[in-house]
Amino acid sequence: MDADGYTHEIEVKNMCMVADVPEFNIENIEMNLKEYVCQDCGNKFKGLGNSVICPACKSSNVEIVS
Repeated sequence: MDADGYTHEIEVKNMCMVADVPEFNIENIEMNLKEYVCQDCGNKFKGLGNSVICPACKSSNVEIVS
């Protein structure tokens, strides 16, 4: 949990590359993350995608924080 009370969960998948592998830091990749709050447990977190679930309780009962 960060200073604002958000939890962050990043799933990293294996990547296959041909030739030289470029160096990059996944933490420096900008993504259009939206802020959510879980209606079941109250957890605040940032997410990305169409089927966002709470990383704390795995509920899909989440709403975007405006």
